[in-house]
Amino acid sequence: MIWRLLVLITATALITLPSQAKSVQCNEKEWNKALAAQKRIDDRYNFHANKFNFWLSAYHRQVFLHDEFSSQELVSFWQSDKQQWHLKLEGQIRASRAAADNMNIETLQLRQMTPAIRLMESNWLSLNQACEEQGFALNMITSAGYIQVNQKLRKEVQKLMEKLEFLRSRYSQEAESLENARQPSQHN
Repeated sequence: MIWRLLVLITATALITLPSQAKSVQCNEKEWNKALAAQKRIDDRYNFHANKFNFWLSAYHRQVFLHDEFSSQELVSFWQSDKQQWHLKLEGQIRASRAAADNMNIETLQLRQMTPAIRLMESNWLSLNQACEEQGFALNMITSAGYIQVNQKLRKEVQKLMEKLEFLRSRYSQEAESLENARQPSQHN
């Protein structure tokens, strides 16, 4: 009996208390806030996408020595008495490691976008529900479109991270191959 009374009191209190979770209203202020936040996320993604495109262009121009020469040829470059070869190979190792490190950093920054995109998606969902409750059909449809935009954006961020991982692995492979080719000459 006491249990039923507690449930009834709790239910009554929850119904009569104002809901803080539903504080989103379908109005101009909320829309402007959501649009500004969406623009920040879109701008951030575009910044990273442009940076990737720059790196991809550099990647296509890059000569990877481990692709151009056999392992034996790379070893012979290290074993030669020509200092210019050693300097060139060391420079290639440093540049390849730096590129791989930059792509690791970029991937981490992109990974940090995912929670922000999910939050934005949730904000649009709240706005969508508020617009539906208030009978603003056009705003409800538009906010549903933004929910889909953010779902697609999460997938695009994932694809971009995968592409960065491919580039990172190529640069890491270059540095590792050149280092491995140097090792036999250091044991002589």
